Amino acid sequence: MKLFFLNTGLLFWLLALFSWVALIPQAGEYFAASAIILFIFHILKSGELSVFGIRKKQPFPSVQEKDAQGTVVASNVCLEGNLVSTGQVFIFGEVKGDIHAADGQVCVMSTGKVKGNISSPVLLIDGSVEGECFAETLEIFEHGRVQGKLTYTTLAVTRGGQFSGSAINNTEHPGDKSVQRESMLATNE
Repeated sequence: MKLFFLNTGLLFWLLALFSWVALIPQAGEYFAASAIILFIFHILKSGELSVFGIRKKQPFPSVQEKDAQGTVVASNVCLEGNLVSTGQVFIFGEVKGDIHAADGQVCVMSTGKVKGNISSPVLLIDGSVEGECFAETLEIFEHGRVQGKLTYTTLAVTRGGQFSGSAINNTEHPGDKSVQRESMLATNE
């Protein structure tokens, strides 16, 4: 079903070619127009504009607080202290302290607020963060507000996302967690 419009469009294009070869121009024009419309439907439905150099932006993960799996700081919670996790961390509420997710990802949701340092392989921000962020992949989404220092390998800021502070691209040592740990330890002392 995913390729229905594409396959039907190809069939109509083939019928258009046969019609023109058989010297039936009205049928050929009908089949060609139908094929073009089906191709347009396929592109619109699947978002496959990458052929033209345009890629569909991945939206921020829409996880509901009750459905989140991993460590969850709920919207009515204010956590004071450091949080260490090996899996996913979802921040719906407020955290005053450092967050370290060794092998997972940290998602600061649109209602989430963090005042402290964050260290994670993947960091997705759609809320408010004040502090230093260390991540291989760091994305600031539409409602994201970051104030502080970023150390990253890959950085993406969606239209509407805000960042003020300094940023360091860690491409010399991608995946080198020692740079992140040393910097995190230096800020904790």
